[in-house]
Amino acid sequence: MKVTRKSLVVFVLVLAVMSCSPLSQIAGKAIDQVAAGSGFTVAGSLWPDVPKMDGLTDDPNLDVPVYVRLYVQTALKAASGGEGGVDWIGFTTDKSPADIQAFYTLDRMRSQGWDTDSGIPCFSGSDQGVSDVGAICLFTKQESNNQTIVAIMAASDSSSNKTDVFFLRLTAQTTPTPGN
Repeated sequence: MKVTRKSLVVFVLVLAVMSCSPLSQIAGKAIDQVAAGSGFTVAGSLWPDVPKMDGLTDDPNLDVPVYVRLYVQTALKAASGGEGGVDWIGFTTDKSPADIQAFYTLDRMRSQGWDTDSGIPCFSGSDQGVSDVGAICLFTKQESNNQTIVAIMAASDSSSNKTDVFFLRLTAQTTPTPGN
């Protein structure tokens, strides 16, 4: 399972389209039912190999948006035949999505064993022409026959004047390359 720059752009566009689309309101209940069994598990805390930025407050009322669930579920199915799962946790903060992007640098995450396939782990929706998306950071880690991806997504919540920050950890079994 490889995350490429192209898949990041598609991810941003999917988020933008779904967040603005009346489809998410019209078909909300049907989409919720599909996503309900998608293998998402709430983590009790942020994982020890993912640094926690100061100012993040755990928010048990946050839920991963349905369009994110559907996208991740689709990516997991394509990458590993649906094997694996997604753990997630949500926080709120007074900091901006740009602050989140500035904190989760490649150097900081490499010190915890993470890397990136694209060379650029974080980007903003504004950079891609989709300003509502906020910041997205993707990091990968290969351990024996498992590849783990951590996605950090930050978006401003206009109703609370805070930033919602979601951490999703997707682990999928990879097929070993012959000779390795």
